[in-house]
Amino acid sequence: MGIDFANAYNEAIRSKKLVLMPSPEVPEDAPEHGYLGLSSSEGWMTCAGRPQMEAGFEDIPSFFTAEGDVAHSVRERCIVKNKPVAEFIGDVIERDGFEITVEPDWERFLQPGVDWVREHTGLLFVEYRVDVGAWIPDEFGTLDTAIITKDEVILIDLKFGRGLRVNAVGNKQMMLYAAGLWENLIRHIPNAPTKYRLIIEQLRVIGGQSIENEWVVDLDDILKFAEEASLAAEKTKDPDAELTPSLKGCAFCRAAENAACPAYAEFALNLVGLTVDDLDKPFTEAPEMPQPEKLSPERRSYIIEHSKMLTKFITNLHGDALTDAQAGKPTPGFKAVATLGDRQWADDEKAEQFWLEKMAAKDIFNKRLKSPAQMERIAGTRNWKKAQDLIHRPEGKPALVPESDPRPALQPLADLLDDHDDFDDLIGADEAVEDIEDLI
Repeated sequence: MGIDFANAYNEAIRSKKLVLMPSPEVPEDAPEHGYLGLSSSEGWMTCAGRPQMEAGFEDIPSFFTAEGDVAHSVRERCIVKNKPVAEFIGDVIERDGFEITVEPDWERFLQPGVDWVREHTGLLFVEYRVDVGAWIPDEFGTLDTAIITKDEVILIDLKFGRGLRVNAVGNKQMMLYAAGLWENLIRHIPNAPTKYRLIIEQLRVIGGQSIENEWVVDLDDILKFAEEASLAAEKTKDPDAELTPSLKGCAFCRAAENAACPAYAEFALNLVGLTVDDLDKPFTEAPEMPQPEKLSPERRSYIIEHSKMLTKFITNLHGDALTDAQAGKPTPGFKAVATLGDRQWADDEKAEQFWLEKMAAKDIFNKRLKSPAQMERIAGTRNWKKAQDLIHRPEGKPALVPESDPRPALQPLADLLDDHDDFDDLIGADEAVEDIEDLI
């Protein structure tokens, strides 16, 4: 007998409780996602040819994907069993051939989100399998957390990586999860909320926030998007599906990572004014690249925005060339050589004894307090909170980031000077000219 979601929802709202709903039964050997993958929707909706290009490359687990899976498991157990993250610190969990240790700083990255979830009332779904077959046949995925409250439906996706900050606004993966959750069960609940709050929980990334990185969207827009996704999925079936390189579309693409996508290579080269034909020129002939000072501001910004694609392309080429050189394959102009690692004492005790006979102990030993970043990993949340007044964070160098970054823009130097009409009077007219020239 199926679950009466309408009755369960009404009871949860009436009693003002958070009621955990069971996940659909899934065979142990069932895949985690369909052929396209909801988590890859940004890719195949942008580049219809990506799935076919990736098909020839195995999806090899990494330490980072394994770490993310373990973080999801810890978070799930904390929410479902009402346990603190601190209870799992020190646990070593095997995943995909990697041993992942739950570090002390995980409490700071996971506990706020766990607490936030448990503050709500309504129906709770954790690691819930969502089917979007109504729009894309045989396609499904696992939703981290959903809460159907009295006024809105909340969907939360945990991102545990340290690198790329994921934006909740217009997030294709989350939109498909929302559509699937509605089609699977919410549509069976009379008078269910039509407002959806999509949240990316990513405390591990600088600038990321657990709850503030969110986007509110109406059900009508979600269903409209699902239709668009259906059309995009259909295009991927075309044997001659178009390859469309882009910053988001090529992210995590296995074909791009293996330097096997011609469109990706051409796009990366075009960023710096080169073509594939330029690669056939004599090895000793340097390529002609555009002069930075002659680029328009728009073109310059475009290159900066997509510079990661070019860097990744070159890194992949370098890795492939090194692999070929080690295997004895042709690498014109290059060869693989052995290198030396960092110097270290062959025997620490003998080295220590030797130097103590030659020099004073104070001159040969280093002893200093670990940095805040190092202490944060071992201190534990309670001690770390008490130490905040001891920390000073000076201003770093200016950074160039996309306009969507939540941090405020720096005020231009010219605007700063305009704010001081009596600038000359403050430091003297002659000194003002000299100082301004130094600044610019």
